[in-house]
Amino acid sequence: MHNKKYNTKALVESGIMAAILVVTMLISIYIPFIDMIAYLALPIPIALTYARNGFKYAFTSLMCGALVGVFVIGPIIALQLIIISFFVGLTLGYCIIKHKKASKTMIYLSAAFGIVVIINLFLISLFIYKNGVIGFVDNIVSTFNESISITKNMYLSMGVAKDQLERSLPSNIMLNRNQIIWILPGMVIIASLVLAFFNYKMTEAIFSRLKVQVDKLKGITYFYIPSLIGAFMIVLVCIGLIFKSRNMLIGNYIFYSTYALLSLVLAINGIAAVIYFLRHKLKLSNGFIVITIILVLLAYYSLFMIIGIIELIVDSRKLDPNRIRKIR
Repeated sequence: MHNKKYNTKALVESGIMAAILVVTMLISIYIPFIDMIAYLALPIPIALTYARNGFKYAFTSLMCGALVGVFVIGPIIALQLIIISFFVGLTLGYCIIKHKKASKTMIYLSAAFGIVVIINLFLISLFIYKNGVIGFVDNIVSTFNESISITKNMYLSMGVAKDQLERSLPSNIMLNRNQIIWILPGMVIIASLVLAFFNYKMTEAIFSRLKVQVDKLKGITYFYIPSLIGAFMIVLVCIGLIFKSRNMLIGNYIFYSTYALLSLVLAINGIAAVIYFLRHKLKLSNGFIVITIILVLLAYYSLFMIIGIIELIVDSRKLDPNRIRKIR
């Protein structure tokens, strides 16, 4: 009797989550400004069903939502949205039910989002652009270059000197197909990490209200680059640079993708170190810290990269157990 009651409750919850999934899909398509929030929230109903009732009910809820979505919003768009619910939602639910640490869950979520980004990129390229991925890349290049040309013409019509404009917007700022293709792997990784972070923070906020236990993701001041990973990425950049100098095509992919990723994580590491120093050493207010970080970030982005490199070597916050230089 108890099992029958539990099964009925689980089925009802699964049906409600399927309905919420469909509503979230509709919001992510038709309501501007909050469409990205809805997109990130898509996996949460499935993860919640998984955490409360197990994989079977989560999968059932997902399939019901998928079938309704196909009829309501069309197969192609529904497929793109269901993919994120399938890979990310089930991965997130698995990590929660297994009580994985936040750091490990972030790794799994990043991998799931990476798969989603690649599949959606393939689907967009296949159904929208004639030449597939190449057509998608060409569209990005033409859009970017057209915007630069329009901006230049606007400034010229306002009387700005051509040589002065050339210094601000040099001709070599224009993109080509190869540049986008070279950095595409790195951009996929970066996008996956960013999406995983925001999805986890949303999940953490929603699940805490529903009394579902989730390991909390620590603040930015706890962010650090493990010395082994940092060294590995630096070596990859050097290898890519060597291959690139010898006109080996793979060198461009390795160099540009790894350099883009390394630049981002070093900058975040630098920002984390600065926030830690301002908050815990100088005892400054959070508002002042946020304004300072934003202003410096807009004007001197590379400064945070330099601080990030120093922090990688010195590890002043003593977060890395395998740090390069141990401070007493």
